[in-house]
Amino acid sequence: MDIYEEIVMMAITRGKNLFVCPQVNLNNWSCPDFIGLDIKIPKIVVIEISSAINIDDLIKKVNDRENQWYKEIRKDIKNNEFIKNLDIETHIYIRGEIKGKAELKINEPRKDVFVYKLEDYLKLWVPIHWLSLKNNG
Repeated sequence: MDIYEEIVMMAITRGKNLFVCPQVNLNNWSCPDFIGLDIKIPKIVVIEISSAINIDDLIKKVNDRENQWYKEIRKDIKNNEFIKNLDIETHIYIRGEIKGKAELKINEPRKDVFVYKLEDYLKLWVPIHWLSLKNNG
């Protein structure tokens, strides 16, 4: 896990509604950065984070999300009465300067894909970091 993944993880789990598991091996070849379970709005969230300028490979995964992630997740949860009917979404966190271009490359329909600017979450790290130092030190 790199520093960007750790910072986003701290920020998105801070509200205590989203529980995440890093690097879940779905089918021996696909391993999203996180899979999350949102208990406030019951849904499963596939989370990918990239600080790269060229995210063509990530966009390919997002455009093929049904085969890349969703199919295997549905197979894994089909016998679990509590979560088997939950919707699945994809959230990607990328550099702000390429957000608009990336959104244009994501195939329609994309009602289940949300793109966030990585920088917005990096800004949150400083208060989280200093608060943890204050409380633990």
